Amino acid sequence: ITIGKPLDNTQIYILDTNLNVLPIGIIGELYISGDGVGKGYLNNKELTDKSFINNPFINNSIMYKTGDIGYFTPNGDIICLGRSDNQIKLRGLRIELGEIENVAEQYPQISKCIVIKNSLNNKDFLTCYYTSLSKINTNNLKQYISNYLPKYMIPSYFVVMENFPYTPNGKVDKKNLPLPQDFVHLNKKSYVPPETYLQKKLVNVFESILNITPIGIDDNFFELGGDSLLAMNLNMEILKISNKISYQDIFNNPTVCELEEKIISLNSSSMFSKIENLSEKHLRVLKNSNKKVKITKNNFKGILLTGATGFLGIHILKEFIDNSSSNIYCIVRSSRNISAQKRLKQKLIYYFGKDYNELFDKRIFVIQGDISQNDLGLNKFEIKNISDSIDVVINSAAIVSHFGIYEKMYNANVKSIKNIIEFCKSYNKKLYHISTISVSGSDLDTSYLIYNTKHNLRRKIKKVKFDETTLYIGQNLDNIYIRTKFEAENTLLAEISTGLDAYILRIGNLMHRYSDGVFQENILDNKLINNLISFIKLGIIPDYLLNLPISLTPVDDAAKSIYKLVNNSSDYHRIFHISNPNTITMKKLIHVLSQYGISVDTTSEENFKNIIKKMINDPDKKDIIKNLLYDFDAKLHINYSKQIHLSTKITIKYLKKLGFKWHKNTKSYLIKIIESIMEEI
Repeated sequence: ITIGKPLDNTQIYILDTNLNVLPIGIIGELYISGDGVGKGYLNNKELTDKSFINNPFINNSIMYKTGDIGYFTPNGDIICLGRSDNQIKLRGLRIELGEIENVAEQYPQISKCIVIKNSLNNKDFLTCYYTSLSKINTNNLKQYISNYLPKYMIPSYFVVMENFPYTPNGKVDKKNLPLPQDFVHLNKKSYVPPETYLQKKLVNVFESILNITPIGIDDNFFELGGDSLLAMNLNMEILKISNKISYQDIFNNPTVCELEEKIISLNSSSMFSKIENLSEKHLRVLKNSNKKVKITKNNFKGILLTGATGFLGIHILKEFIDNSSSNIYCIVRSSRNISAQKRLKQKLIYYFGKDYNELFDKRIFVIQGDISQNDLGLNKFEIKNISDSIDVVINSAAIVSHFGIYEKMYNANVKSIKNIIEFCKSYNKKLYHISTISVSGSDLDTSYLIYNTKHNLRRKIKKVKFDETTLYIGQNLDNIYIRTKFEAENTLLAEISTGLDAYILRIGNLMHRYSDGVFQENILDNKLINNLISFIKLGIIPDYLLNLPISLTPVDDAAKSIYKLVNNSSDYHRIFHISNPNTITMKKLIHVLSQYGISVDTTSEENFKNIIKKMINDPDKKDIIKNLLYDFDAKLHINYSKQIHLSTKITIKYLKKLGFKWHKNTKSYLIKIIESIMEEI
């Protein structure tokens, strides 16, 4: 809703939670000051002190906290997006309650719906209150909502109301909505009590984590309100029962019954079918990446970029805008409160503090779509317009979470590339696909036998090089992120072998910009950062990790190298490793931490295990190690494998011909990283 400009003698500020002025286009809370602002609420000092505050920008002036959220447009108008009290945080995730209400109210027979965050016994959960024209099966309603919203936005409880309570001014009185009485929202008839000793122990853990009772052995952890954060806590508790259950196992086996079967079976085999040796066509494409070839300079009139609002994607966009004359077409999904174009504008301002507004609809073109849908979520007119305007596609879109539901990850990371491939084949476009160095895996499947052509036999492998000429080397692919990125590469290689003009760019561990130390919006999305935070909080690290090589790939260096590769291609080099070869050891990083004033001591593996065991059983300390859970094996050894040797030599040689060289990890750069880490501790 556009509400125009402030009236005369009135000042409107859009501020963040610390009362800092936000740039044009950035969403914040509206504050009003000026001659029209009163002194407060009559006979209500508590509410007055909360809403009427001193204006930090004008002396002796009062400022009113409206509770509305919005942003300024470049011409000075204000866009109002609703109430701030309708945006909440639940277990670290920001949720727009109105978005849930809008979906629920589309369900047949529901006349009105209110969603609020309740708290009970220090546990937060969402409750949906609704009035309906006839009786509704809440399980069906929940399933309906899950078709449109992610799991963390699905209410844990549903309460049917005959009428809503209202305040004297006609608003729903949320404070007087009753707490849900039925703690298990599933049908009572479906409740199956635990029988075995193991089932009872697991049920006790479920009930403790979710603060719900009773829970049956067939009740789904995530359907009862669990999310990825609570799954971490569940994993830590189950480690006391069995060291065979991993974090990913909870997503694959979300009920007590399934977890019991998993524990009893002690099945260490992969959740996926084994990968066979790659076909000869695949191997030929991979092998050609090592040939000496002529490099051809490209000059693209237009580029289709996906994932432009991501950390790497936004830097790729800037690199091409600043250094080429190409027009950039960005497929971006919209959200309820903000258009696709506005999302991209906000990202550009956030990361670069620069207004690119004058380039929109001139060189930057935003198309609202969804690459996981057929035809990229576009209509025939949009598809035709894009195909006439671009020469190349850069696919930078992906879900990068290493744990979750496989089907969701498959749609984002595999189905989407299949849709892009179909577009490129139909309209004869070149394709650059952003993949990950992680497809190399973290360790080797020791049961895998690799064929040795020299001695004409198949043998077990203990250590192997992973470079630009390899894809499957017998690595474990149990991690669903790695698995789906592997599948995407495998699909693309098959198409390249039959004539598709496509390239695979495997990205290393993206880190802060080398130029100024700016990092991604949510620093805690980075696994290395999370692990370092855990070691800093512990104050110790096992000695066997000291010589562990760490690769830090500055995002601006990565974007520059991608720019070089896209504009300079060969017919044979099809896979590149975009990873900074200038690694540092964990020992060096700990030394820089000590110079910064942070002490992390080394200890023996046995002592480290004993400390971890104690922390797992200490409810006040177990959160410190939750991010390390992914890396522990059954013996509490941190499994950073040295079996797989990553090589970037082919890409380094290629980029050197193009005049590109990676920055070294200077002390000043490491300090920038450490400073951003300390802000999170």
